Parts: sequence; structure tokens; C-alpha cells
Amino acid sequence: MNHQVWKWTAGSLAIMGLLSGCGTQQASVHATKPVSKIEQTAPITHSSSQDTSIVDGFMKPYDVTPLFAHQIVNASGQTIQMPTTKPLLFFAWWCPHCHAALQNLQQLGDLKDVQLVSVYLDANGKTVTTLAQAKALTASGLHEAGISVPASAIDYVMPTSPINNIIQGVPMIVGQVDHTWVAMDGEPTDPIHTWSDVIHGVRG
Repeated sequence: MNHQVWKWTAGSLAIMGLLSGCGTQQASVHATKPVSKIEQTAPITHSSSQDTSIVDGFMKPYDVTPLFAHQIVNASGQTIQMPTTKPLLFFAWWCPHCHAALQNLQQLGDLKDVQLVSVYLDANGKTVTTLAQAKALTASGLHEAGISVPASAIDYVMPTSPINNIIQGVPMIVGQVDHTWVAMDGEPTDPIHTWSDVIHGVRG
């Protein structure tokens, strides 16, 4: 099966498979070209069995060394190593594709199965210098999208962190399949339950 992917990168639109997402905040905030919309025709349900072909088709081997070389901040203000007990879902508070992915996972009851990491905090004229600002912006973006998660479920990448340059697009999920680190950036749009299949196909 041939897939088409729409992904914003730093100033350019790349075709990479059936995914759509937001690139770095600089590109996304100033983007003028439309990106593909989510197909909502399929019912949002769990697939009857785990479709490993979806994981194989969308997830790519990923070198986590640069990512894990840097620390992040948890909701309590502690500087921590990147969590590895769950798949990591990197998102931006202003990103509509992130909101759509989180909404799908929320409807399926799968948000508890990922560790959310808020990135690209400086955007849309907002400048973040404190954790309180990061938490407030993230909470506001999620609230407007109708997404409800406990504060402890979100970690933060502050604007000065090199991680913002390592993550090239959101939403992005990083996890393990058969002890191999893999990643997917962008939003799967067909079928609508692909996010759930990916979440259950990777282990943090």
C-alpha cells in the first residue's frame, strides 16, 4: 500500500507518507500552505487485534542518544532524565495536529498509556521563561481542545533546551518495539485508530 505523508519542516512541505503534523514552531506559526485534514468517516474504535503492520509501516528506527542526552522538567519542577517507562508523545500546546491526536487517544482511553512531553513552548507571540508559564500555556491549549489530563502526566521541554532542535516535528511518538527504539512524527490519518495501534505496539 502506498501512503502519503504531509509534514511541515523548517520552511518546506515534505511528502513522507499518510501523516500530517506541525514542524518546528517557527515553520508552523508562519505556515500558509494547508495541510491534510483528518478523515473522520471511520468510527473511533480499537481494532480487534493489534495490527503490527501499522507499527511497522509508520514507525522508523530512531537513535535516541541525542534526545536522551538532555534532561527535561516534570510538573513538580524537578529536572529529570527522559522517562522510558512509557512511550513518549511529544506535542505542542498550539499544534492542531497534536490536539487531534490527543483527542483521538482520549476518546479511546489511551492517554494513560503515554508520557506527554510539551515542546516548542515559545510560539504565537508567547515567550516562556518559567515552568509556571509553560504549565499555564500547555494547560490552556489542552483545555481549549477539550483534552483532560492530570498535571503529573506532562513533562516539559523549556525553550532553552536543545531538545527543541532535536525534535523535528510534532506530534511525535518515541518508544520501543522488540527492544529497538522507533519513532513516528506526524499524525496518522487513515485509519483513525492508528494512533491507538501505535501506542499499543510500542513499549517505553
